[in-house]
Amino acid sequence: MNNNLIPSTNEITFEELYRKYSPDLFLYVSIKLNHTKEVAEDITNEAFVLLLEKWEIFNPKSYPALIAWLRKTARFLSYNFNRKTKQISTVPLNNMIENKNIKDPLTDYLCCEDIYRILQNLTEEEYQLFENIVFDNHSIKQTALIMNINPNTLKVRWFRLKNKIRRIL
Repeated sequence: MNNNLIPSTNEITFEELYRKYSPDLFLYVSIKLNHTKEVAEDITNEAFVLLLEKWEIFNPKSYPALIAWLRKTARFLSYNFNRKTKQISTVPLNNMIENKNIKDPLTDYLCCEDIYRILQNLTEEEYQLFENIVFDNHSIKQTALIMNINPNTLKVRWFRLKNKIRRIL
């Protein structure tokens, strides 16, 4: 998204927001939240429908507030979609680095800070598990083979590690 073209204080119409920002929100959902084209379109449209329902009471109607609300809503919708389909939302680190067509310095900075905080608090074994599942995007079965652990034991360790990460963040 090109921030130079976005006025920050002027109120805007819903149609104007949709026309200018829906492609960017779609890319955000598709690439950053790791969804297929169809799912990204659904989540993007659902976020805009939810905003339209609140349009009359939403204040202020400025780009920064609206975009922040849309992104937060898209993340929530993505989380619910992943939970309902039992998908773990992970993106290989290589994909994050290769996708240079979306620039969001704030999100990138926060992501790096969060990863740094997580890695500082992990044991060597937890780090290896985190690296295999999150960075390398291996399945539980693949990770169990790599780490030479029973898959059920690994599931328990992954569950505990996710809880530990939640406490860290």
